[in-house]
Amino acid sequence: MFSYAELEQLCFEVAGKRPRVFRVGPRAGRTIEWFADRASPQAGNLARFFVESLTVDGVGEQTGVHRLRDYFENLQAQTDAK
Repeated sequence: MFSYAELEQLCFEVAGKRPRVFRVGPRAGRTIEWFADRASPQAGNLARFFVESLTVDGVGEQTGVHRLRDYFENLQAQTDAK
């Protein structure tokens, strides 16, 4: 199980980059939702979904034997080969 912070760290480690993370507070999320609501009902619903889903860490049971680090390293290797 990963928190968003752990996923960020893992991605930067695999990419070999210095972490640069931009945090957005609740007020910014409400502002994004406000603007999206004025664009269309669909945009407002989608914005609410993303803002809410990014405020909590998801929890699930571990299944399988694959590791996210291995997957990311494979993606990085494919990118480096291009």
